[in-house]
Amino acid sequence: MGSDPGPVSAISSERVRLIIDSWSYRFGLRTFGGGFIRCILVFSESHLVVVETSHVATSPPPWYGGLARWASSHSSGLDAIATGVFWGIIEAIIRRFRGDPEAKLVDEFEYLIGLSKRSPETGRALDEITDLLRKSGIKKVAPKYVYSYSEIGDVKLNLNNKKRYLVIEFTAQGKKHKYIVYHRDWNRITELSQQLKNILGVNAL
Repeated sequence: MGSDPGPVSAISSERVRLIIDSWSYRFGLRTFGGGFIRCILVFSESHLVVVETSHVATSPPPWYGGLARWASSHSSGLDAIATGVFWGIIEAIIRRFRGDPEAKLVDEFEYLIGLSKRSPETGRALDEITDLLRKSGIKKVAPKYVYSYSEIGDVKLNLNNKKRYLVIEFTAQGKKHKYIVYHRDWNRITELSQQLKNILGVNAL
């Protein structure tokens, strides 16, 4: 079926096995020269649907301490400590008034996991995903790629305990894909890795 999203209608009645919220690095105008696009990976009975959104970030989560870490990395010694403290305070003020964006991500992540556990038909699941994300102010939510599992190869699942990431890599029709999955609960990440191992038939590293 390849990368044409048209075939989504052909698999709309397939039952969903797993839905994963993830981030994929892209270089271009959409990411202002380089950044991460939020993608939803929908694994049905025999296909993977990659849903791309208009949610763009300079880095994947966790975002907490991002300003402080970035500023400190460009300094050294006592300057690094002072810089980190300063930007840490600024970030705390921003979070106080704008809330915790990671907490909202976790809620949406859990909603998608719960949706996949109900095993809806793919078409219905895509509608629910669109409704959920648009309520969060994400204007564009659309299928970008549709691949049968037979088209997916060179699958790698990398559990990065230090960065608390699951990295999913594979190729399909000559195109390389790489997605980063983050959740505050490391147990949730390891569970997802095992589920992917069962679906795609690979060993998690």
